[in-house]
Amino acid sequence: MFHYSVRAECQRNASGSVQKLIMDTLAFDQDVRLNSLFYKGDDDRVTVCCDMETLGEHKVLLDLVVSRLRSRSEVFSAGWEKEESPQEDF
Repeated sequence: MFHYSVRAECQRNASGSVQKLIMDTLAFDQDVRLNSLFYKGDDDRVTVCCDMETLGEHKVLLDLVVSRLRSRSEVFSAGWEKEESPQEDF
């Protein structure tokens, strides 16, 4: 099981469409489980956060999500990272 995090900084009024883009891109992969999808921030710029678990590494899918996000004019930056699971410390 792998844990990943996708973050996208965007205009506040675009946060809903950014979340939908993420969900639509991940929806058809049965090996992906979305744990959380939300945005944070109080200004006109917010950060959309998506945390997920996958069976196996899904770097190509994550790169696809990020490239789709970066292609949107209302998205200022986007990226993903692998999260370390607490169970992996043992």
